[in-house]
This record gives sequence, structure tokens and C-alpha cells, in this order.
Amino acid sequence: MYDASGGWPAALPWAIAQAAGDAEASKERIALCRFLDEEVWRALDQPFIDHLADAALLAPVTFETLDSARQASDSALLAARLADTPVPLVTVSEGNLITVHPLIRACLQAHRSHVDRAAQKELLRLAAGHLSRSDRDDEAFRMWLATRDRSALIDFVSAAGRRAALQGRVQTARRWLAEFSPEELVREVRLQAVAMGIDAAEGNLAAAADWVRRMRSLDLPGDGHAAELNGILSEMMALEEAPATDVEAKGFWGVISRLMDGGWRARRRRGRVGR
Repeated sequence: MYDASGGWPAALPWAIAQAAGDAEASKERIALCRFLDEEVWRALDQPFIDHLADAALLAPVTFETLDSARQASDSALLAARLADTPVPLVTVSEGNLITVHPLIRACLQAHRSHVDRAAQKELLRLAAGHLSRSDRDDEAFRMWLATRDRSALIDFVSAAGRRAALQGRVQTARRWLAEFSPEELVREVRLQAVAMGIDAAEGNLAAAADWVRRMRSLDLPGDGHAAELNGILSEMMALEEAPATDVEAKGFWGVISRLMDGGWRARRRRGRVGR
């Protein structure tokens, strides 16, 4: 109940009803939004509400990321306003991190001067780009996920997932892949390449070969994917890439054989795969 209400006394009746599965929960939620309308939002000027709504869309978010997404430099002023005029369930913590509790986000968004879905998606995109440039890919993933743009999310995971595997953050990459449906994982070769890269980074070449077997079953035209996957495996295992002629002549199974028979085991013993 504390987590649900954020510790805000006015939200406790709703949290109690929600926890108990009481039918009154929906009425309590409506009453809570009415209270916010009459006692909180009405007392705030519109630019402040719009700025706070942007923060809520990205929250938890730092001043730096919020400013970058909004292409402004006024988040410190927002924090000063919040210090003078506290808003329930909105906090600014150490590290200039703004947090807006999920309980009030919908009510807050409804009080924007105008609701522009495209502008909100662009705000998330700009925040994600800033976070990626700052080597904060896990936070960037959260932003891309919130855009509900599956194509852009796949583009991001395709690049950042391989990078995470190379850096040894395989659990992060696995968690990202878990957000996709089985159909997407089957359909998108780029996501399968990330999964194969994870296995290769862990030294599990047999599992990597299994991924290749699955991709071959997709009956892709030619063997165009082999060159890309060869590069991934070679990079993961700190090996030289096989010549393009090898890939063209033998297909990816030839590359797998080369990696198995070549100096991979010796390099693995020296810890190259781990690094």
C-alpha cells in the first residue's frame, strides 16, 4: 500500500481499496484525480504544468537528460519551483533526479496545454539519444520502449544489445530481448543475432550454432546474413574475420567449422572470450 500510494495520505483510501480488491477502488481513484484537479493543478501556471508533464513522461529523469530532450536549459528552475511549491508525489533527489509517481502521471498529462502524441514520442526519442550518447543504454532502452515504436526499438537493441554482450552485460541484453514477443524474435534476424552474440560472448558456441540453424530455417535469400553473423562471432571471440570468399563458398556452417577447428579453444583458455 505504501508503494502504491507513494506514502501520500490522500492516496491511502484508494491504495487500501485496491489492495483489498474492493469495487470502490475505481471511485477512490476518480476522487483522487478530482482532488488533484481542484487543489493542486488549478494553483499552478500552465508552463509549469507542461514542464512537469514532460518530466513525468521521462521520469525518473535527470535534469541533464530532461534539458536535452526538451532542447532547453531550465530544469534547474523546475526544481526551484518544486522546492517553493511542492507537488504531491513529485520528488527531486540527489543527483538532480526528478521522480514522478505513476499514480499522478495520467492526471498530470491530462492537464497539458495540448496533447500532442507525436511531440511526446519525439521527446522520448531525444531523451533516448542523449542517454545512448552518455553510455546509459539501459535507460535509453526504457525510453525507446515507451515510444511504442517497435521498429526503432529493434534498431536500438540490434546495436546496443551486441555492445552489451561485448561488454559482458549479457543479463541486460537478455532482459531487453525478453520484451519482444516470440513472433518478433522469430521474424527479426537482428534480434536473433543479438541472442547468438550473447551465447558467443559466454563461450557457448554450440548455442550460437543453434541460432544459425534457426536462421537458416527462415529460408532467407542467398546467404547474405552469413557475412554479418560471421563478423559478430569473430568480434565476440577476438578472432580475425573469415575472408569473404570463405563465407560465400562455404556458407555460415563453414565459418562455424573454422572457428571450432581454428585457434578458438586456445584463445579461450587465455581468457580472450571473457574479456
